[in-house]
Amino acid sequence: MSKNQFSTLIFLIFLILIIVYFFKNTNSEKELPEFTFFTMEGKEYGRKDLNNNRPVFIYINVDCNICDYELSKLSVLKDTIDSYDIYIVSNSNLTDYIKLLDKYYITSIPYVTILHDRDNTFERSFGVNTVPSCFIYDTTYMLKRYYGGISEIDKFFDDLKKDN
Repeated sequence: MSKNQFSTLIFLIFLILIIVYFFKNTNSEKELPEFTFFTMEGKEYGRKDLNNNRPVFIYINVDCNICDYELSKLSVLKDTIDSYDIYIVSNSNLTDYIKLLDKYYITSIPYVTILHDRDNTFERSFGVNTVPSCFIYDTTYMLKRYYGGISEIDKFFDDLKKDN
């Protein structure tokens, strides 16, 4: 084996190890992190305030067209995924955020809690920087599934309906 082939082999092994490490550490056995967001009334809301049900966190931004689509789909499917507690979180301007939610009557869905990430801590706490990002947890607050970006939205809702 030449020196060039050996270097290539070492590089490929290193690359595979990095990929395996990131795949293993992104979705497996992650517990719902501690967090502090705020209700629309400005009251602190954290993990201790959850209802001991299956929490689903949806992280959005008002300037994201995909997020707009996601909210429209949530509005249409609201009766088929009602066994979850859904928390919609955004760090967007509060006025624009409320307008977007009102566009699809999201605030009237009883199992949906609207939270504002006014201190911009979601990305750090949940380890993502993609919108939309969706997290499904079980009743023990262990991560079951994570969905990020445009290609995952329909799969996210299909899985919610299937597990409802």
